[in-house]
Amino acid sequence: MPGVDTRIDRQPSGPQALSAHDYKSPRDEPSYYDVSFLQPPVWKWEIATYFFLGGIAAGAYVIGRTAERFGGPRYRALTKAATYTSFAALLPSPPLLIHDLGDPRRFHHMLRVWKPTTPMNLGSWVLTGFGAAASAAVVREYLKTASPKDRGIASKIIDGTLLLISDAAGVPLALMLGGYTGVLLSCTANPIWCRNTWLGPLFMSSAIGTGAMATSLVLSAMDEGSPDDAAHRALDTIDTASNLAEAVFLWAYLRSLGKNARPLTRGKWAPHIWGGFTGLAVAEILKLLPLRGRAKKWANIGSAISGLAAGFSLRWALVHAGRTAANDPAIARNSSRPSQSRPAEKIVRPTPSEYRTDLVGGTLR
Repeated sequence: MPGVDTRIDRQPSGPQALSAHDYKSPRDEPSYYDVSFLQPPVWKWEIATYFFLGGIAAGAYVIGRTAERFGGPRYRALTKAATYTSFAALLPSPPLLIHDLGDPRRFHHMLRVWKPTTPMNLGSWVLTGFGAAASAAVVREYLKTASPKDRGIASKIIDGTLLLISDAAGVPLALMLGGYTGVLLSCTANPIWCRNTWLGPLFMSSAIGTGAMATSLVLSAMDEGSPDDAAHRALDTIDTASNLAEAVFLWAYLRSLGKNARPLTRGKWAPHIWGGFTGLAVAEILKLLPLRGRAKKWANIGSAISGLAAGFSLRWALVHAGRTAANDPAIARNSSRPSQSRPAEKIVRPTPSEYRTDLVGGTLR
């Protein structure tokens, strides 16, 4: 018939014939619900290590300033060890952050503006300010090694100025550095981080705990006092309280995630989380052993190493599990649904009576 294609396309027979499993059903192709709508974070080992070292620096600094302010000469060795521990942990932090940014100018450009509502910009300023305060504290500790006869009026003025910087500026900046990393994660569009109020307290408690354990290691390496002296007992008390708070906050954090906690509790990074819990428990058990003398010293060293490993494992898992959670379409969509704790925002639409036509300008108000 004119205008009608009467040809018949015949399927091949014999060896060239297609079997039933060669045909792809539309259900075999990935659908809209099989693809995550979130971009995974690009953070790697540099950020996890920066979070860990920054927490140690902040925690040790707060402990050192508290020891000098309220302990006096009795905690002189603790103040010295905590100050040097804080400065040593801080030194690699800026290079790690700059290396993650890829270009040193990006860190400089973040300091060209002051935007405290942005955690990343605020964190850059906090890190810079805390670096200056920690440097002032180290210089002051070094000047204290001079003989009292060599200290004149100028030395006393310098000491008072450095003390003012270390206490008035350094302590608030240290507290912000220890907790802002958790706040930074909670402001990120990621299923296991977004709008979670437990991340800030979790990172802050971990910072104090790791700072105390790192200071204990330095104090033991300096052979300052016996394991049963006042400084070590104070560090053990701070460490125990911080470990307990960290365990409680970590449990509350995982519980608040609900089904979204799968990358942390059942996935690839679960050993890091459960290993963190185990590390905290081992650290406390070693401190409770009825030992004396050299055995007690090595038990304290083992306790500090176990606690530090737990703190690093926690940050490593939280940073890297974010990529797993973002690539999981089920977790991404589950986190976008409104819940009782985070109800959907009500859209307020104006009524027709609220519109008024501006006859002069021709616009709606």
